[in-house]
Amino acid sequence: MTDSYRTLGAHVEHEPDKTKGSRHIANLFPVTDQQQIDDALASVRARMPDANHHAFAWRLGRGENDFRYSDDGEPSGSAGRPMLQHRQLGLEQHARQPAPRDLRELADP
Repeated sequence: MTDSYRTLGAHVEHEPDKTKGSRHIANLFPVTDQQQIDDALASVRARMPDANHHAFAWRLGRGENDFRYSDDGEPSGSAGRPMLQHRQLGLEQHARQPAPRDLRELADP
């Protein structure tokens, strides 16, 4: 049996309205290996060098250790872990929740 996954078709960036005066910019990237993850993180850091934090979360495959997250200076457990948990809800459930329309449309079946 072959595993199949739903993923993004292209890079997406979304910036909602400020929260308590802070900007929160989400970047989603389709990736297939660790090098692409490293490149994606580096590209965001290079484009936004003045950001106070570059929190992230990723999962690559189904293995128990095939994920990472980082709060990058935010209070512990307040950024990276919630992003990973949201990601683990799956794109199908995510599509049922209020979200920017363009993010939902980029999921490849």
